Formats: sequence, C-alpha cells, structure tokens
Amino acid sequence: LDYVASVIPEPTKTAFDVPKYHVSIIGKPNAGKSSLMNLLLRRDRTIVSDVAGTTRESITETLYHCSDLVQLTDTAGIRKKRNVTEDLESLMVKSSMKTVRESDLILMMIDASSGKITDQELKLLFMIHELKKPMILIFNKSDLMNEYTSQTLESSLDEYDFMLKKLPIIHTSCLTEKNVGKIFAHVDELWQRCQQKFNSTEVDDTVKAALANRPMYHNRVQLKLFKIRVIPGKVPTFVLHVNHPQWYGPTQLGCIENILRKNYQLKGCPIEFSVRKV
Repeated sequence: LDYVASVIPEPTKTAFDVPKYHVSIIGKPNAGKSSLMNLLLRRDRTIVSDVAGTTRESITETLYHCSDLVQLTDTAGIRKKRNVTEDLESLMVKSSMKTVRESDLILMMIDASSGKITDQELKLLFMIHELKKPMILIFNKSDLMNEYTSQTLESSLDEYDFMLKKLPIIHTSCLTEKNVGKIFAHVDELWQRCQQKFNSTEVDDTVKAALANRPMYHNRVQLKLFKIRVIPGKVPTFVLHVNHPQWYGPTQLGCIENILRKNYQLKGCPIEFSVRKV
C-alpha cells in the first residue's frame, strides 16, 4: 500500500473542478429523492425502492448544467425524532442535517399524493428558513393525484401561504418525468436571484417611500429608518440604520422584507438584516 501510494501522482485541481454551487435534495423517506437524483444525473446512481429508508447516507455527485459544474447531494430521509429508534438512522439524520447546513441551495421534496403537508415537513421548511438557505419546493408524485387529493393538499397549504408564497414551487412526477427537466432551470434562476447586485441608493429610496405611506410604530413611538444599504453576503443582505434597533422584531423586519420582495425579484431567496442604531 505504501508503494502504491508513492507512485500515485498528487491530485491537481483546476478552476473547472470547483462546483459553482452545492444543491441538496431533502425530505421525508420515500418522497422520491433518489429517483429525482437519478433522473437529474441521467443514470442509476442511487437505489430506488418502495421501502422507506433505502438511502442510508448522503450521496454526492457532480454534473454540468449550462457549462457550470454543480454539486448535487441526495440525503437520507428525515423522520420524526420519536420514530427514529436505530442508532444508524440517527446518524443518517445527523448526516442529512449537516449536508443541509453546508449546501448553497435546497430542493425540498414532498409526496403530494398524500394530499397534505405533514408536521415533519413543516419543521424541515421552517428549519431551512431559519438557516437562511435558498429553497425550491417540489411536490412529487403528481401522477398519483386525483381531484380529492389535490383539493385536500391545497387546503392544508392555505394556512402556510405566508411562507409558501415566497418559494418557487414545482409539481413533478419522477415516474413520468413531468417537469423534472425544468428543475435545473429553476435552480439556476434562484442562484442568479441570490447573487444579484442591488443599488443601495435605489433600495433606500424604495423602502423609505413605502414606509412614508405606512409608518411603523412601537408603543406609539414611530420607528424611523434613516438609511438602508446593501452589503455583500451569500444571500441578499441589508443593513438598517434606525432610531430604536431593539424594537425591530419579526413584525417590523417582515414589513421591510415584504417591501423588498414586492419591488425586487427575490422569490426563493432568504433575506438577511443587520439592524444598527444611528
């Protein structure tokens, strides 16, 4: 082994070896993640089975899309904590969560044929939202949908429209390959949106104009935004210079976020805020 190691040349890396971004497929067991991975790679890289939990570890491959090298990872399905009884599955879940934290974009897969979004899937959505990861929501198994399951799914999503309306949504079928070919176009568009450049002066004028019509208050004290500027970041990041930073909570920041989303192409992009006192 020492001799073999001595004659193998050192690996060389070029700029072309570095992926442009890292995409992970995440969801509950048996949502179709491995099938999607194989379709995107155009080869059978992962095992596909009706038995949930077939994927035991994160599987990563690279592929070219429009001359860009992309890293794609299929993760093990994540179940509710109380349903995880084996040490191996516990390690699988930890591996999947580590992959999500290291990813640049997330494809969140949901089995649409069940006609609802489960508590575990909601927890995953909120977790990815908290981690500030760009995300595309994929409702898979549309070939198994009927009018009843379509209506029940739509009803179960209404309650979470405040978050889902911010995300690109694709309805797919890995069996018939419906809309699978559109996924990487959506991924590339989302990446471009997250990397877009903003004009700080234009953003400042836009947000201030909107707040002039609907000023924000806390305990009858007006919250004033003196300046908003853009700083570099993995996702669109804005610094707010205000009079009372301690009173800028989720409601106030959500108001400014809605103004930004209304005036700029930010669907699927998380937004970071840094609030500072003038």
